[in-house]
Amino acid sequence: METFETIQLTIPLWEIILLGVVALLCLISERLKLGLLVTFVFVFYWGLTINFSTDGMHLINFQLFDILYLFVGLSLTLIFVLFLIFMPNE
Repeated sequence: METFETIQLTIPLWEIILLGVVALLCLISERLKLGLLVTFVFVFYWGLTINFSTDGMHLINFQLFDILYLFVGLSLTLIFVLFLIFMPNE
């Protein structure tokens, strides 16, 4: 539990506001699936940049977790985009 208490995350305020505005626009326009995709991509991006900045911005020093995180995140995004394209709205 002490590990979670010592973690400090810094997410820029403009990114949080942008996420809120885009999510609100998706809710107003009743594009719930697109809003879910945008929210997932934002959280995926934040997780990647937070982890990338703590590793010292070295692209070559990827750990196994980094590669798995990228693979799972990108594959889920691709599957969801394909789902949005090929599945009809109900």
